[in-house]
Amino acid sequence: MKILLILLVVWAIAFIVRILMRSQKPATQIPSSKTDKLHKCAFCGVHCPEDETFRYKDNAFCSKEHLDQYFQYKDDKPE
Repeated sequence: MKILLILLVVWAIAFIVRILMRSQKPATQIPSSKTDKLHKCAFCGVHCPEDETFRYKDNAFCSKEHLDQYFQYKDDKPE
């Protein structure tokens, strides 16, 4: 009789664990921005998402500061 009771408890625990595992939703993908394209910063080399970059001609920059610092080292300044 004790064995039957132990088997019943083990079965109940297994059943509850199964139900809990099924109710968990699988991880969903985080919505990405408009595009997943990455651009390399022309100043420091860090890769940034396209919609977060600062652009000048064919160059991309990870921040406004790097865009400004880039012009300190280049003769090609914007007008």
